[in-house]
Amino acid sequence: MSTDIPQTTSPSLSETLDGEIDFGETTRTLYSTDASIYQQRPAGVAFPRNRDDVRRVVDFARQQGTSVIARGAGSSLTGNAIGEGIVLDCSRHMDEIVDVDPDAKTVTVQPGVVLDELNDSLEEDGLYVAPDPSTSSTCTIGGMIANNAAGPHSVKHGTTREYIQRLECVLADGSHVEFHRREGEDLEAVCEHDDRAGEVHRVVRRLAREHADEIETQYPDIDRNSSGYDLETSVAPDGSWVDLSRLISGSEGTLAIITEATLQLTDRPETRAVSLVFYDDLIAAADAVTAVLETDPSAVELIDDAVLGYARDAWEFDLVPEDAEAALLLEIETTRAEQHDDLETVVSAARTT
Repeated sequence: MSTDIPQTTSPSLSETLDGEIDFGETTRTLYSTDASIYQQRPAGVAFPRNRDDVRRVVDFARQQGTSVIARGAGSSLTGNAIGEGIVLDCSRHMDEIVDVDPDAKTVTVQPGVVLDELNDSLEEDGLYVAPDPSTSSTCTIGGMIANNAAGPHSVKHGTTREYIQRLECVLADGSHVEFHRREGEDLEAVCEHDDRAGEVHRVVRRLAREHADEIETQYPDIDRNSSGYDLETSVAPDGSWVDLSRLISGSEGTLAIITEATLQLTDRPETRAVSLVFYDDLIAAADAVTAVLETDPSAVELIDDAVLGYARDAWEFDLVPEDAEAALLLEIETTRAEQHDDLETVVSAARTT
């Protein structure tokens, strides 16, 4: 596919957008990379201001026969924010916190909102978005949903997919749809619609019914899975309910472009406590993890001998024993009154091997 779009087409699109689109060499070069090792030169970069802008860009790209690549902060390591079509960067303008409902513990945001900034704004309500990828200071909510982001606290709080209440999206044909859990009369009604929303609900529902046995046996039985399309938790095997917001999460922008999201929030813990447990070898540390997870820790991080060696040499950490070949960094979320006992429970489990 050619990455060049005739320049005569760009002014007509620019005139219809409330935001901007840039087909210049400098911008195309800047957006040809992300945090991965890959490089692909886009045809152009659009900076939409609203949902209608997203639809206009999608319509334009379809007419030109090129693709649209939704981009958050470009912080992913797998090249999912680059491509040869038009890059759609929502972080410049579509970064509004639309609504916060402390009673329902939900927040509605545009896709360009940065995670840390969102959580800072929620602090006075004692709430936060629980998934915490390491790029939280830059990553956007749209990007988190697209790759089903998690983080070190996923052992307790899971992935982004589990917090999605509702998504507003633009599909490849330019149609605007709303995805959330539907069942009963609500599901039957949307399936009867003669539009793209009705079609996708009917198709996914049918696929789930036809392939229920294969979905049950072939999907991996693990707590954290961001690979492929999540048909396992997006639709009931018998088709009694469908939640396409879960299918969009982890789809990396291949199914829809997110324009707004409502997320479930979590109460901030009263306090956290941390302990570092050392081991004679890496195998012993790994063997201890199963017992540790049974105590409901909020984070468990394995540290190998290389990192421990750097700590000794670079920072002269006296707390790292010379004979330690591995360590587990353990964290719990608890109350101040119970933190000592709770931490002792986790540490005791870590020392059972």
